[in-house]
Amino acid sequence: MKVLATWSMMIWKRLWKKPLFVFSLILIPLPVWGLQLTFSSKDAIMKVALYCDNFDPAKSDNRLECEIMKRLLSYHTGAVTFYACDSPEDLERDVERNTATCGYVFPENMSQLLEKHIINRTPVIIGYRHHSEFTSRLVDEFVYSELYSDYSFSLLKQHISAQTGSADEEKLHFLYDKYRTEYTFMEYEYIDGTKNKVLSDDNTNYTLLPLRGMVATLILLSGLVGSLFWCVDKERHVFTWLKKGSHRIKLLYLTIPAGLGGILGIYAITSTGFATSLPVEIASMFCYILAVVGFCDILSTLIPGPNAYPAILPIATVGSVLLCPVFADLTSFIPAIRPLRWFTPVSHYLLGIYNTYGRLQLIGYGVTGILLSFVIQKAYRALH
Repeated sequence: MKVLATWSMMIWKRLWKKPLFVFSLILIPLPVWGLQLTFSSKDAIMKVALYCDNFDPAKSDNRLECEIMKRLLSYHTGAVTFYACDSPEDLERDVERNTATCGYVFPENMSQLLEKHIINRTPVIIGYRHHSEFTSRLVDEFVYSELYSDYSFSLLKQHISAQTGSADEEKLHFLYDKYRTEYTFMEYEYIDGTKNKVLSDDNTNYTLLPLRGMVATLILLSGLVGSLFWCVDKERHVFTWLKKGSHRIKLLYLTIPAGLGGILGIYAITSTGFATSLPVEIASMFCYILAVVGFCDILSTLIPGPNAYPAILPIATVGSVLLCPVFADLTSFIPAIRPLRWFTPVSHYLLGIYNTYGRLQLIGYGVTGILLSFVIQKAYRALH
């Protein structure tokens, strides 16, 4: 135990003198700070222009078009924000110049036009977008969701009037408000049954969602950097005087960087607001660190010498981003490469952090890597 403590202090001091090691740790919180700075500002990714005649947000106006405008203008996330234009010409110009991703013009007497639409399906809202633009079609759904409550009531009133000849609008409003589900129709949960506060929050900044995968990949990079320095020291015959226990020293080279990366990773994930409970995050991160150590252990055993090992770092990290669902699921486009994702610990972490079975899978992955590495090294020494 004393030997391991001594080696831990030596490796700790040695690693902090390596610029590559320090850089790999700084990389973990850096994307979080950068993206939060970028997307937490008032400038959203998509700006949407709105216009209706004689609209004044400071004045009370019961016209449907004004109510819809006010609802949309009050909505803001890092993904979409709405703003009002002074004229249809200003709206068209903003869309043409790409100042706005798209634009919507709400007509006068919109409630009456909505009732006519139910009968003859004539368009009500005029939308502006570039011909090849497709991301703004997601905004169509959002605008429609704001209009749906009024549209569905008009549809109900039309149906009751058609069936009975008349409709008591006041009573119908009371019954409609009583039985409609509003936004309680769906609730998001993790696999373990706890509520998913991220997807359930209307103000969630979805642009930050890939950060967990990015953090996991950068923790893997810190473990790979530790194993690189072990390969370098092994090539320099630093461990030749050790009769036994060299594998335990190697695990220290891997655990210290991965452990420090895990601490920074917990900070990065919790600071985004996407974390589950802190005990769950700590337990999941501990299991993931073990998986990273197992991966780096077996990889550094199979790769001969420190000259070839640096080429593995970009392959393992970039490959993890491409194979795992970090930004996009590449395996959905190329199904043949899907089995490769199970070789990287990042995939096991992203798919298994929200349930006990997933965390046990991470532990099994790490322990298997460590045991295989030990057996291979022992067999190699026996042959030589």
